[in-house]
Amino acid sequence: MEGVKPPFVVLGRSGYYYAIVGGAGLVGRRLAEMLAERGARRVVAFDIASKPADWDDSIEYFQVGALPRPAISLPGVAAP
Repeated sequence: MEGVKPPFVVLGRSGYYYAIVGGAGLVGRRLAEMLAERGARRVVAFDIASKPADWDDSIEYFQVGALPRPAISLPGVAAP
């Protein structure tokens, strides 16, 4: 496949916008930092955890609440 680059090569293109769900965790946080370092126009991270004290302020952070578990009714299956 000549001329095709793996996804990790194009990740973090300069001038693009990125949203990361789970941004406060180890992987999400590093991904957000890497995207910002590579010139992303805007990086926004969402997580249910509080914003870490040493968060890079060039990356926007939103603490969001967890969604309630939906009530699903299936025939023959008892609700938890």
